[in-house]
Amino acid sequence: MSKFCANCANPIIKNKYCNPCHAEYMREWRKTNTVNEKQRLRGIARSLLKVHIKRGKIEKQPCIQCGEINVEGHHWDYSKPLDVIWLCKTHHNEVHAYLKKEGITL
Repeated sequence: MSKFCANCANPIIKNKYCNPCHAEYMREWRKTNTVNEKQRLRGIARSLLKVHIKRGKIEKQPCIQCGEINVEGHHWDYSKPLDVIWLCKTHHNEVHAYLKKEGITL
């Protein structure tokens, strides 16, 4: 079942727009929606980690709580983008719920 871009009607795999239309949409969106320094650092950290994983420089490890192999990297400090702990989705959500409850922001 194919989906089609809401802008140009080209076939798409996911989302609402094809890649060129999505890129154009984001260029326009960024003109009025700026990010703060914390959001910028978070984006850079996530991007760097993803690139290092893709290039094989960092290997995902099992969840430190339960050993699950489907994991996400958790940054304690976004200024150290390659310093992460590996958590499954459930335990990652629990960490963030705890931090929120305690009023701790990263």
